[in-house]
Amino acid sequence: MNKLITILTNEIKLFFKIQKSEREWHIPFLASFCTAVPLFLGLYFNKITYGSLACMSAFIILYIPNKSLPIKMITILACSFGFMFAYTLGLLFSFNFLLSSIVLASFSFFIHWITLYFKMKSPGSFFFIMLASIASCTPFELGSLYIKVGILALGVMFAATCALIYSFFITKTKSKFDNSSIFLEIHKSKYKNLAESIIIGIFVFISSISGHLLNLQNPYWVTISCTTIMMGASIYHIIKKSIYRIVGTFLGLGSSLILLLINKNLFTICITITILQFLIETIVVRHYALAAMFFTPLTILLTEINNPQLTNPQLIISARFWNIFLGSLLGLVGGFLIHNEKVKQKTIIQIRKTRIAFKKFN
Repeated sequence: MNKLITILTNEIKLFFKIQKSEREWHIPFLASFCTAVPLFLGLYFNKITYGSLACMSAFIILYIPNKSLPIKMITILACSFGFMFAYTLGLLFSFNFLLSSIVLASFSFFIHWITLYFKMKSPGSFFFIMLASIASCTPFELGSLYIKVGILALGVMFAATCALIYSFFITKTKSKFDNSSIFLEIHKSKYKNLAESIIIGIFVFISSISGHLLNLQNPYWVTISCTTIMMGASIYHIIKKSIYRIVGTFLGLGSSLILLLINKNLFTICITITILQFLIETIVVRHYALAAMFFTPLTILLTEINNPQLTNPQLIISARFWNIFLGSLLGLVGGFLIHNEKVKQKTIIQIRKTRIAFKKFN
């Protein structure tokens, strides 16, 4: 009993502790700049929906590796292509939610396996899955598909250009980079990677189809929340992250309601989004729950910026809560399965059996 009290006391202390971070202020500033420019251009040309779409490419900044300039350039270009491919794929199959969920799950499996194979730094596959999820829930309009993809491509080109300029001139010169090879370091545990990617794909499918079948507004929130929780490094980290996510979401929904009531015009909403982006990228590496408090209003403002219901924030807040709550629960289950050795070993054995049977069949 005393041991349990000690553990709970330590966890409570950790919850209120702000961690140290090696991240410099350049990255949050650059991310908020790449968010602000497309957003205000969209506002200026009275195309705020296009601006909010283009500024999602600012997340490319978070993938800049701590490696030499050639490796940074390769990574930025690969992520740029990945962002456009993810969004295009989601749009192409958004006409049917069942097919869209299957394609999204398959893509999530593939992109997660790729990021594990090349040991990409955090946030890994998350933002690729997020973009594909948002696109898969977009109303299908074949005539405007190329416009949406083109707008995202412009945002990607802008963010990639800023990232390259940053890599050239702003990054401090280091005498030694983490370059074990000329390319990104390859992870050799292929069966473990496959097992984890399969579980990710299955739970992305479950979360996506659940949101559609329950007729939740903007069901991609379920998938995004589920994926966020599953990205934890261990069962302990996943449980901790899910608790932080739920607590942060509660606080974030409260702050979202206040911000929606205060911000009555698009100009102040754009300013608020820019500030929130900077705060999130500064805080997220120090305290996840505190960052979730800002992440929730940012994503609500960004995705609902042209929503007619923006004048009735209570409806938006209520819908987001149930989406995020369901997604967090699914992510908790999925994360437990990913880090459960028995489940992982059984999955690996089944993969090997399937591979042998496939070879015999051929």
